[in-house]
Amino acid sequence: MIIQLIVTHPGGAHKDDFLACSLLAHMHGAPIQRRDPTDEDLANPSVCVVDIGGVHDPERKNFDHHQFPRDAPPLWALSLVLQDMGLYEDALSFCAWLRPAEWLDTLGPNETAKLMEIPCATLGSLNSPLDMTLLNRFASRT
Repeated sequence: MIIQLIVTHPGGAHKDDFLACSLLAHMHGAPIQRRDPTDEDLANPSVCVVDIGGVHDPERKNFDHHQFPRDAPPLWALSLVLQDMGLYEDALSFCAWLRPAEWLDTLGPNETAKLMEIPCATLGSLNSPLDMTLLNRFASRT
């Protein structure tokens, strides 16, 4: 199936939707639209719906994690895309930042700090101005 379009949520951008969309756009050369998905988008496997839509259905290229129960393994949109591509385990083995980023997105800063065995205040000092600049720029586009 050829991916013709990538749809992700409007408004504030996060690392998971930015990285997942970037990877998909690179792999498929498809444009990204930041808007709410339609029912047609969710049903069409040539449209990747990322981090929105309330559905995780890799066959239809729907990669939302927000409907998972709180006690589910902490996966974010990028993880779901990497799983679909068969790259998730490889990514975990050489991207030391992936697991803590999943925790931060899905469990929040307090639980992430506990899992990392660091003070919660330390997490804020790890924010990169490059990350914030890229995410703000992505968020400002449609």
